[in-house]
Amino acid sequence: MNKTNQFLMVYRFDDFLFDPMRAGLSLKGKEVSLEPQVLRLLLYLLETRDRIVSKDELINGVWDGRIVSDATLNTCVRSVRRALGDDRG
Repeated sequence: MNKTNQFLMVYRFDDFLFDPMRAGLSLKGKEVSLEPQVLRLLLYLLETRDRIVSKDELINGVWDGRIVSDATLNTCVRSVRRALGDDRG
């Protein structure tokens, strides 16, 4: 996550609004409840949306390089996808 950026932008996509300063995601004005780590993952993915990121980069960027199990990473990714309505397959 970009820790040096003091002025985080608000992201709008489809019917979603993600405001990193409020640490909140909303869909058509209704708050979508997500755990803090899932919100950090969403922010990281939005900040790097112009390229593919590796598993190691996600762990370094979201978990500050701490050891993270594949299950934890998969659960967080699945939570982001579910929140965005992309949980098929």
